[in-house]
Amino acid sequence: MAHFSASLFQTFIKPYGRVQQEEARARIQLLLGSPKEVLDQVVSMVRVITGASISSINIVNPESVKVLCQTGQLDDAYSHEQSFCGFAVLDPDVVTVVEDASKDMRFAKHAIVTGNEHIRFYAGAHVLAPGGMPVATLCAYDTVPRTLSNEQVAALGFLARSISQRLELRTYNQKLEAEKRKFEAFMDSGPTIAFIKDHEGRYTYANRMLLDTFHLEADEILGKRDIDLWPEVGDQLAAHDRWIMSQSDPVEVTEEGPPDDQGKTTWWQSYKFPIPGVPAQLGGVALNVTALHANRENSFRPSAADLLTGLPNKQTLLRELPGIFERKQQAGERFALVHLDIDRFRPFTEKYGEAAGDAMKCRFADSIRRAVSEADRPYHLRCDEFIVIMEAPGSEDELRQRCEQFLFEARKTLLLPSESSDVTISIGVVISDGRDDSPEALMARADQARKNAKRQGSGCFLEI
Repeated sequence: MAHFSASLFQTFIKPYGRVQQEEARARIQLLLGSPKEVLDQVVSMVRVITGASISSINIVNPESVKVLCQTGQLDDAYSHEQSFCGFAVLDPDVVTVVEDASKDMRFAKHAIVTGNEHIRFYAGAHVLAPGGMPVATLCAYDTVPRTLSNEQVAALGFLARSISQRLELRTYNQKLEAEKRKFEAFMDSGPTIAFIKDHEGRYTYANRMLLDTFHLEADEILGKRDIDLWPEVGDQLAAHDRWIMSQSDPVEVTEEGPPDDQGKTTWWQSYKFPIPGVPAQLGGVALNVTALHANRENSFRPSAADLLTGLPNKQTLLRELPGIFERKQQAGERFALVHLDIDRFRPFTEKYGEAAGDAMKCRFADSIRRAVSEADRPYHLRCDEFIVIMEAPGSEDELRQRCEQFLFEARKTLLLPSESSDVTISIGVVISDGRDDSPEALMARADQARKNAKRQGSGCFLEI
């Protein structure tokens, strides 16, 4: 190891500030931790480039020069106070070449020149930290004078720069890995599950909360799709994700998730967003709101049904329709909204009284119950108006037949001998096929279809 004199040390360190010195020390540590086979390859390349008999990588720091790897032999006489590298670092941006040290006044009296080593030739190219501070020197020595061509000098400089760049890459990767650890620690410490999926719906990241919630290890979820993990809800989740990927903005939604340990449905407040890229990915965080969802359902239950007819009321409709609307849009499926109305209901109540009007509404609700299928959802909207959501409306002809069934059941139920035969039913039907911007817009279309049916003299008005 060659030690610098105090004056040379001050000259060496003066141009560099504290940050540059810290960066240099960090890269020295990287070099010290480099695999031996890599270092051996570098010194061999130095030897090939220069044709010299001895080559080495020397660590340069403000206090000393240390041989990290070497081919050929230099004995203890090399440990002189002022080495070749000690002078070379004073001009780190150029490749230093000493063709004949015995004729160079800087080195002519050094033991390494005058002693048994008989060193005559030296060439050194510097590995630099980002601030320009040397951290190592690629050195070539020989016992005979040598002259390097411009191409050889350039090649030696290129090799040194490539090592500098490799150190930069390793430093960047270390910082990236440190940031990744901080990111994962942050994501793992929160109450939400977090994930990233690729364009095919395969998980590329899952945080610890997600793994612990569903009792999975990372290798059990990474590379898998929802359908692979949770077949019962996988298609629904995939359809929702495809819809999210088609959007330009993040989407927040409450959605059904995979079952829990007891096989019960879980509910999640999810915030999903497309991640730009080629191809794009999907990111998301979600909070388990199963308990909150159950509490909300219980809190709504006492007022969810209309007290008179027993059908779900308007508030229930307004709460449930947006979820059905969004789910159907995401899946690319149609559904129908049927708006039913008792014609001339006010004159009827004026003639027979409010009690008769209430009885008629109850009988009409019963007729609707008989006409709906298990997949339909009937609601009492207000006064003499009712809504039915048909999630599987079928073809246009099938839908018309369903409406005829509503009319048939209503006629059987409503027209009692003591009551006016002027009471009829108007039905407006619309199909949600992606044209509507919102559930409110769909309801407005259904209401207009109901009014059209009234104008044409009751019956059914079907808008396709």
